[in-house]
Amino acid sequence: MEPRQQLRRRPAAARAQALAVVMLAAALLPLPLAPLVAAADAPAAAAAPAAAAAPAAAAAAGAAAGRTAEGTAAAGALLSAPSPPPVLGTAAATTHFTAQQQRRQQRRQQQQQATSNATSPSSSDDGPQQQQQQQLLLQESDLRKVKGGGGGSKKGGSNSKKPKSAWRTLPFTSPVVPALLAVLPPYDKYLAIENSKTTTTALLDFGEGTATAMKSLVNSFCGAPVQLEGGELIVVGGHHGYKNGIADGRDKIQMFSLDPEPTFSLLHPLRWNRWYPAVTTLADGRVLIVGGSYKADAGSLPPFSEIFDPRAPDQETQLLPTPQNFVDNAGMQWFAFIHTLPKGHVLWWGDRGGSISDVGSHDVLADLPDLPEAVTHSTAYPYTSTVLVLPYRPEEDYRTTLMIFGGAEGGADIDTPAVGTSLRLELRQCASAASGYCAVPWEVEEMGVPRVMGDSVLLPNGKVLLLNGAQWGRAAYSPEGQKAGGQGSHPATQPLIYEPWRPAGERYFPVAANPIPRLYHSTACLHRTGEVISAGCDTCSDSVPGLTAAMTPNPKGLLEKRLQLFTPAEIAPGVARPVITRAPGSIARDETFTVEFTYEAAGDAGGGGGQGTKPLTVAAASLVTPCAATHSIGWNQRVVFLQVVTPDSGAGASGGGGGTRSLTLAAPPSSHPGLTPPGWHLLFLVASDGSYSEGVWVNVMAE
Repeated sequence: MEPRQQLRRRPAAARAQALAVVMLAAALLPLPLAPLVAAADAPAAAAAPAAAAAPAAAAAAGAAAGRTAEGTAAAGALLSAPSPPPVLGTAAATTHFTAQQQRRQQRRQQQQQATSNATSPSSSDDGPQQQQQQQLLLQESDLRKVKGGGGGSKKGGSNSKKPKSAWRTLPFTSPVVPALLAVLPPYDKYLAIENSKTTTTALLDFGEGTATAMKSLVNSFCGAPVQLEGGELIVVGGHHGYKNGIADGRDKIQMFSLDPEPTFSLLHPLRWNRWYPAVTTLADGRVLIVGGSYKADAGSLPPFSEIFDPRAPDQETQLLPTPQNFVDNAGMQWFAFIHTLPKGHVLWWGDRGGSISDVGSHDVLADLPDLPEAVTHSTAYPYTSTVLVLPYRPEEDYRTTLMIFGGAEGGADIDTPAVGTSLRLELRQCASAASGYCAVPWEVEEMGVPRVMGDSVLLPNGKVLLLNGAQWGRAAYSPEGQKAGGQGSHPATQPLIYEPWRPAGERYFPVAANPIPRLYHSTACLHRTGEVISAGCDTCSDSVPGLTAAMTPNPKGLLEKRLQLFTPAEIAPGVARPVITRAPGSIARDETFTVEFTYEAAGDAGGGGGQGTKPLTVAAASLVTPCAATHSIGWNQRVVFLQVVTPDSGAGASGGGGGTRSLTLAAPPSSHPGLTPPGWHLLFLVASDGSYSEGVWVNVMAE
């Protein structure tokens, strides 16, 4: 029996106890985590002084997101290639958590004693560990009491005068179920793709509020979408064809473009069938294609990954070896998570393990640290987690933080609770490691709401929105077929905001609940307005187990075609927001550029919840890749904060000061070409209170 199966068959009580230890350590452990090696590497250690010496604009940028500078000086474990010397393993991670927990217990006990002495002469009869467990439970209880108040306001939204997040259902519907949803920059138009024998696609115009059904050339349902440099959308791989219907798309690359008119076309075919593949755009604009099986839910795996070059669309793809540790952990490699790192290397994550490789040399630079022993669940389809990399920041030397939200235990069915924890792995660039990378051990954190097959969306201000999915079950249709529904139940209609800069145990905040359940084949996208589109689900009838009176399931059967927008509290009506009035249409790496904007209080002095009497300052700016989402992954999703060269010219003006203002920004550096793949990005301005502007389309040039 292989080790992972042994872990999964441990007694439930023992498994829960082990996980509780890790979660308690994560919740009580102060950041930064201590390194697992004695010596700190020089680049990481130098980060804090550099941040402290940064100009006022950079400090203000950090304040805009509510971060602290704590943690920038911590060095992690050195990552090495898969051959000796060995990488960080499970035993080391467990030892680390145990030692840190003991130190944290001592500190927390001292803090509790100090608080007790200051407020009351009485003391508890409980032991230190029991006191800490009670405190952790209290934190979780308090978290669940927070009601839709903007995800992270100091009072959790209890003040009725504060703006609140909200949902609204749009007045038009989609002709198809948007199981795949991708924007077509530089427009407010989206391509939606469903599981259908005929129609298969639709063009959704969120600017005009219209939707047009279309028939594509091949079946790109179950394929992976990504935008090209010119704004065209390609979908790689797909589903089988139907007799007298849509053609097979499993070995196809289908492109859709709007200019000069909406058109589908086929590019050079793939070398293998790929059902549920993964994609990422490389630093030079080429597209890496990974995994996927020969047919739906079964079949052989491609022996190689492929690289598609948009500049040579009629040529055969280039072959790329797939890292062995990724292969060993990724199972069927269904919708694995592949991400281009700042230096241009590639991060591979599949189910329970992964690697970092150099695409140019084909070398595997490092294998990622093993998950803690207590973490036994799966993260890949059908036990689907939603995965992303947290925003990149120049003052943090563009460190990479991998986030895995939720998932399910192997073998889960419709009556099995989903996973209620998230996994966090921080990778840093460090010259002292042969691979160039160091790692901080995995953090395991309670989310407050269990979730499988959910969606995660990076917001322009650095927060993460978690939505959709189920609290029980798994992804996939019923064993009796799609018409019998899905294998998820108890819809997860409570979205969460995740604030990465807060200490573990304090990062999750509930926001306004979504009345519409969205389970299998749901999608979510950041829209240009800064709101989040929620769409899809083809297993969402009124017979889904676990529905509540507050939910409004689809009255017309399984196929959910209603469209929604979620408005975060930071940009709610009445909140003053910066308005970009002038920005360049394109920028090149390394260059500086100026953005002009206005920023005035909305309405009267009280219209923005008191904003009108506060200084309105733009403190940061972020670039966001265009949305291309399906099956719980935003392909190529990333947020990159820009260095502020010259701060807001009207900073500190009460009520906004009126008139046009400006700030000068530095484009991402060419030393980190993987930060911004060439092509369209949305540029947002972020205010010191966390509100942000609508986005404007900017084309990032490779040269």
